[in-house]
Amino acid sequence: MAESDPEKAKQIIDNLKKTYNVKDVLQIKKQKIQSFSEDDFPLRTPFPGYEELKLFETRCMNLANKYNHLSCYVVACGLTFGHGEDLLFDWFKQAWLQEPAELRVMNEGMNHIPTIHVVDVARLVKKIITTRPVKQYILAVDKTI
Repeated sequence: MAESDPEKAKQIIDNLKKTYNVKDVLQIKKQKIQSFSEDDFPLRTPFPGYEELKLFETRCMNLANKYNHLSCYVVACGLTFGHGEDLLFDWFKQAWLQEPAELRVMNEGMNHIPTIHVVDVARLVKKIITTRPVKQYILAVDKTI
């Protein structure tokens, strides 16, 4: 029997409470939450619906570790933008036109959403092909100020 969305949401909240050792999820924002790094790859848990993709990534990397002639890299991108990627287009347009005067924010506006331009993703893939880095899991995000 499949879990319903409220049950999955409760499970995610319970996991957050355990991870940050808090009684209420609202307390999490008061703690300094560190960014993820490539070394956190084994700790990832996929969102519902992405389990097969995570399994595929893991199997590919295991095969590359087993057979020396095979190389495998997983590039985890932030939200992509530029050259036709329109995921952030409406927000950029609203900011440019200043309509509305104040952009909509989530919660208190303290979220940090990693982004990357598609040209930078292409450059990274080229660099991976030419340099064959040691790490198999690579985060692809723009640097933030």
